[in-house]
Amino acid sequence: MLELRLDHVKAAQEGDGGQVSFDDCRHREPSGLPSDSPCFLSQRHFEEPDDGSCYVETLDESYCGHYRVLQATLSRDRLYLRLRESAVVEVSVWFATSDQAFARLRHVLKAMIPHLVTEERGRRRRDRAGTGSRG
Repeated sequence: MLELRLDHVKAAQEGDGGQVSFDDCRHREPSGLPSDSPCFLSQRHFEEPDDGSCYVETLDESYCGHYRVLQATLSRDRLYLRLRESAVVEVSVWFATSDQAFARLRHVLKAMIPHLVTEERGRRRRDRAGTGSRG
């Protein structure tokens, strides 16, 4: 299982896709770009045909590739993914972010992963497919 603790969260939706990224902003170059420090990126494009897979990228190249998301759980400080490519892999990303950035992260992840389960204040909630906007 890949387990990361990262303190910078970014989520964006543009056109027919979404992207979430986590990195350690303490390890940024003077240009503002992340250096070769721990990071996690997931992207999904909603173009036809859409097989529902997400692209994952980390510094650990053994986790990079296109995956079907078997399970996805988001809490206020953790994203857990259970993924399948040729084998099942698990990823857990611990983070800290503002309420506004968390709301954006949740919105983008719901669009990327319709079966996302969220945990809020000790309660689990399965978000309904199709509730997230893609534009």
